[in-house]
Amino acid sequence: MTLLVLAHGFRRLLPPYGNGPVEDEEADEEERWAAMPMGPLVEMPFGLPGRVFGSPMPFGQFDWQHRVLDAYREEGVSVVVVLASEEECRERSGRDLLALYRKEGLTVIALPTEDFGVPPVEALMEAVDAALAHARAGRHVAVHCWAGLGRTGMFLATLAHRALGLAAPEAIAWVRGHIPGAVQTLAQEDRVAQAGKRWGQVPDVNTR
Repeated sequence: MTLLVLAHGFRRLLPPYGNGPVEDEEADEEERWAAMPMGPLVEMPFGLPGRVFGSPMPFGQFDWQHRVLDAYREEGVSVVVVLASEEECRERSGRDLLALYRKEGLTVIALPTEDFGVPPVEALMEAVDAALAHARAGRHVAVHCWAGLGRTGMFLATLAHRALGLAAPEAIAWVRGHIPGAVQTLAQEDRVAQAGKRWGQVPDVNTR
């Protein structure tokens, strides 16, 4: 049986287990995450024909049970947005993830971005539009960086602006409502707003 439960503030598809978040305020973020019973996916309710998920990096520290890739298969994910570089993926997961995804038959949207960093605004906009086109065509999309918070949250917030017509602050708040702690830096918040300004604050919602 699979339940949708709250773990560390995340809506995750999990089997019914786990004791909830670590409450030690002295623990740093990695310690808190490492102690969590991690689920593989966070589903974001965009209401598009295709479903959209956030996740930690498969086989990385925050996928300590190595369940993320299996969850992609189980949920029918066919498109993966990768926000880490190939080098970071190899270092964090011990695998060539992009090659593995392509071997699995997945479409890869690569937007390599430094941890806690931001991509060029034009590249972010292009990747968001590509992911949105796939979701509108009924394909299920997964987005990941390393932990699934900063870069992933930034991408999902930009997608929320584009697909749902939310202004940048509301888009960020919407994502944090499902993934508390998402969008981790001011630069990431600013990048969401910059993308909105480049689009002229006109969301692309007409063909949802």
